[in-house]
Amino acid sequence: QSTWGELKNMMSAFLQSESEDDSVEDDETIEGQCVAILLLVARQSARQRFYLTRKSLIHPQAPNVPWRCLINDLSASSYINLMGVDVNCFWDIILPPFAVRCSQECVPDSTQQRRCLKEKSTKKRIMPPEGILCLVLLWLCSCSEMKLFSMIFGLTPAPLCRYLRWGRQLLLETLLELPVSQSSDRRIDNAYYNGWTCSHYCSNLFVFAPDGLILYCKLNCPGSWHDSVVAQQLFTILHASTPEPFSLIGDSAFPADKMKTKILTPKKSNSINTNRQHAIHRALTGQRQAAEWGM
Repeated sequence: QSTWGELKNMMSAFLQSESEDDSVEDDETIEGQCVAILLLVARQSARQRFYLTRKSLIHPQAPNVPWRCLINDLSASSYINLMGVDVNCFWDIILPPFAVRCSQECVPDSTQQRRCLKEKSTKKRIMPPEGILCLVLLWLCSCSEMKLFSMIFGLTPAPLCRYLRWGRQLLLETLLELPVSQSSDRRIDNAYYNGWTCSHYCSNLFVFAPDGLILYCKLNCPGSWHDSVVAQQLFTILHASTPEPFSLIGDSAFPADKMKTKILTPKKSNSINTNRQHAIHRALTGQRQAAEWGM
């Protein structure tokens, strides 16, 4: 109301000063002209947008772009402080399988198929695998706003979010299938060899509470062990110390048939017949994915 009154007074004073016979317009005329001015200002304001432009940022592949300066410095202290891993873990353990996945897949967006064909045939991605991995690890270890990441990586918000979303998924897949070193002892080598993936792995089991607290864990079990074998001690705890109606959410590897009230698992797609089953399936799958990201 104060703005409207000020605008009317200003309009009245302007019309009075501009009028040759010093006559003042009536209130209806002044109000109509004020409405027209407000609509014009609102229309111009709606058209005006403020956003980060490509010209304001350094190119992501420039030698002096901040993220490249960070990883090229090879400082263990900086790596651990900003990304949560040391130099060897970044370059020798995580990056090689991560880069393989980057080369086999494409950045998803609304024009995914066209982008896949274009990037595989004629155009390289603007962000290399080490840059995408640096982006994901830096995002996981900080609470900074996205516009700061735009300045660090030289990307406008739209492609930055696409690379971040895609890189998170690739990192999850990489960590879940990270192999271990092969032992010279044939018995140990056989114990850690996973026939399903044809490589050597350690098996780990974590139980998360809804607030992220780790309630139970089993670490560094031989990769040849089935998930149900790794979880034998957990099954005993569920039977003896877990009251109703509390239960766990797991994947299909756990024996849900024997522990229907203690372990809930998503059903296979061909066994879902009702809307209620479909809703339960989506809820269980979403919660399990949250637990995997927490790990």
